[in-house]
Amino acid sequence: MKVIAVLTMTFLPGTFLSSVFGMSMLNTAKWWLYVAITLPLTALVIFIWWAWYKFPKLAALSRHWTGANGSKDLRNDTESKV
Repeated sequence: MKVIAVLTMTFLPGTFLSSVFGMSMLNTAKWWLYVAITLPLTALVIFIWWAWYKFPKLAALSRHWTGANGSKDLRNDTESKV
């Protein structure tokens, strides 16, 4: 499963940027601009994944910020039943 995640993180920034550069309004874009944006963006995505995997406290802090800690919010649950 980790191999699929790494492959996705490697190719997703380039795929996204190729669709942006493929728009008809960007006909004057040069190929070097695509490479100059894609490589750092790919490195950034892989670095964020590495930090997430290497430092579990960082992932726990992110779940705390977003409220995705696995506990149910009882207020929303009781409001939906009324």
